[in-house]
Amino acid sequence: MKKIIAAVLCLFLAGCGRVQADAQARLNEKIAQAQSYMIAKPNYTKRYYSYYGGPDLGRLDSNMTSNLFSYNGIQFVMNLDVSGIINEKYYEGISASQLKPDASRIIASAQGSYADSQGTEYPFTVDICGINGDYAVLLHAGHMDFCSVCDLFSTADIAREMLLVARSVRISREEVLKDFTILESIAYEGEKIKLFDDMAPESGAIEELFIDSNIAGDGTGIDFEHFIDDDEEYHGQIETDDMPIDD
Repeated sequence: MKKIIAAVLCLFLAGCGRVQADAQARLNEKIAQAQSYMIAKPNYTKRYYSYYGGPDLGRLDSNMTSNLFSYNGIQFVMNLDVSGIINEKYYEGISASQLKPDASRIIASAQGSYADSQGTEYPFTVDICGINGDYAVLLHAGHMDFCSVCDLFSTADIAREMLLVARSVRISREEVLKDFTILESIAYEGEKIKLFDDMAPESGAIEELFIDSNIAGDGTGIDFEHFIDDDEEYHGQIETDDMPIDD
């Protein structure tokens, strides 16, 4: 009996190892594709950033710092990392906190750098991890955070689309800093002190999407439905506040 159990366990571990190896290989391939494509010129603009949305990318909903996209029926979120922009400008050496999945759940990951449409280099990291029978794709690129939950086979394709969008993003840093920080100078005991009231938005953060107890919060999954109005039914592409850019 012990030999049978050991044999079954070995087969299970071998199967898990193969799944991880295949997922890693697919991720490497799709990330390489995203880095090799020509950078597209942004065709949608928002107050704080502009980006390129291809014909295969559905725009479901958006607010001033976030977008909800759909690719082949799979939804993913893009958030502007406002805190990271503020820290980079005013708090040198302090980096914004990023969502860190449980390392034991990561089945594939990749990291590297990319150049945006203006030639600026940014680092990126992407993790694919298993949660409750599904798989989460988490990508942090420059000052943009992406998140999606999908089946295992689709994870690499979604990661590629995330990185393609990230490469096209142009951020209006001055607008972000003007709207989300207040700088005042006061005299205190003969010294000039700078006070900042950071007003980085809390709603729409990637952390709030994760309610799985093994990643963040105490729930059982990830719910994207709060990004879409109840009276809207998705039929391809829904109008958002993103303004198309005229050539």
